[in-house]
Amino acid sequence: MPSLARKAGLYFGKFNKFLNKIKSDINEELKVDELKEQLSMDQEKISLSEVAEEVHSSIHSLEEDNFLSKEDLKK
Repeated sequence: MPSLARKAGLYFGKFNKFLNKIKSDINEELKVDELKEQLSMDQEKISLSEVAEEVHSSIHSLEEDNFLSKEDLKK
């Protein structure tokens, strides 16, 4: 009977290690997904900043063109 209890204890220990490994793997995968999401959000911010800069530049260019056109009309 003691050998049966010992084997049951060993198998229970192995099962606990197995479950802990699964939990650890899941947590690591969740962290990786969170990092990927954060990187994606950072990329979107960079893209939006670039678009905003292009729009600002285009508006500035149009304002300059409009200003030059008004000066031509005054002449």
